[in-house]
Amino acid sequence: MNILEYFSKKSKLFFISLGILLDVILGVIDTLTGYEISFSIFYLIPILIVAWFSGRIIAIIISITSAITWFLADLITEHKKNRNCVD
Repeated sequence: MNILEYFSKKSKLFFISLGILLDVILGVIDTLTGYEISFSIFYLIPILIVAWFSGRIIAIIISITSAITWFLADLITEHKKNRNCVD
C-alpha cells in the first residue's frame, strides 16, 4: 500500500486535525525563529494536504486557520522586536 492509498482511506476529521496540528507546529516554529526568517510558504503545506484529500470547503477552513496562525506568529515576533529595540 502506498502513501496515497493510505491517506485516501482516512476520514475528513483526520485531515482537519492534521491541518490544525501542522498549523500549530508551524506557528510555534515561526514564532521561535523570529521575524528574520519568513515561514509564509510553509503554511501552504497543511492547506495543500487538506485540499488534496478532503476537498475545497475544509481547505478553505484550514487556510483561514493558517492565516490566523501566521498573523499571530508575526504579531508576537514583531512585539518582541519592538520591545528589544527600546531596551
